[in-house]
Amino acid sequence: MGTTVSMPPYLNEEKFTGIEIDLIKNAFMNQGIKEFKHVDSSFKRAIKLLVENRVDAIITNGSNTYYSDFKNIYPSHTILNYVDCVISLKSSKEEFKKPSDIIGKRVWAFKSAKKSLGQEFARAAGLTAEYNESIDQLLQPKALLKGRMDFAISDRNIFFTQALKDKIDLNLFRVFNLSSKTPRVLRFHSKKLRDLFNNGLSNIRKNGTYELILAKYKDQYKSTCN
Repeated sequence: MGTTVSMPPYLNEEKFTGIEIDLIKNAFMNQGIKEFKHVDSSFKRAIKLLVENRVDAIITNGSNTYYSDFKNIYPSHTILNYVDCVISLKSSKEEFKKPSDIIGKRVWAFKSAKKSLGQEFARAAGLTAEYNESIDQLLQPKALLKGRMDFAISDRNIFFTQALKDKIDLNLFRVFNLSSKTPRVLRFHSKKLRDLFNNGLSNIRKNGTYELILAKYKDQYKSTCN
C-alpha cells in the first residue's frame, strides 16, 4: 500500500497502525489477506507507483480530482471521512462563515485542499495571495499558535491530536465548520482486488468490527468539527 506521511490518529507510520489503517487491515483480513507492507510517498508519487503496478493500492482522498486523469484506476467504497475544518486562534477574532472569508487572509491548508474542497473553496483560494498548501499538517498547531497564519485548513482530528502532543491548550483555538467531509478511499489497479476489499469493508461494518475500531479511537476521532 502507498501511504502519505504519518498523520495520527489515522496513520502511525512507525507502527503501521491508526484508525484508518486498522479499518483497512481488518477489511483485508476479513478476506484472508493478513500480510501488509506500506510505501511512504507523496500523493503524486503514489499514483505513479500504482500505475506502474509497484503497489497494489494507495490511500487517497476520494474527492481529489487529480486522479480523474488516470484510466483503469478503481476507487473503493468510502473507508471513513476526514473532518475538514477551518481553525483560528480565539484571540485573533477571525470569523469564517463561507469560503470567500479566506480571501485576504493568511491561510495554510492541507495538500490538495483546492482539489478536494469544492469549486467555491478553490475559487477563494485562487484569490488569496497568502494561500499555501503543505503535506505536513503536523506543523500547523504550533505555527497557528505563533500567529504565522490566520486560518489553518485541516482535519480537526489530526490538528487536535498533534496540538495535544505539542502540549498546547485546545481552548486557545476556535473551530469553524467547513461543511465538508473528505471521504477516504483505497485506489487499486486491480478491479478484482478492489471488489475483494469492498466486500471485506462491508463485512466488518455488518459484524461490528468497524464500530469496535471507532470505539478504540473515540478520544481521538470525532466526526464533526464541533
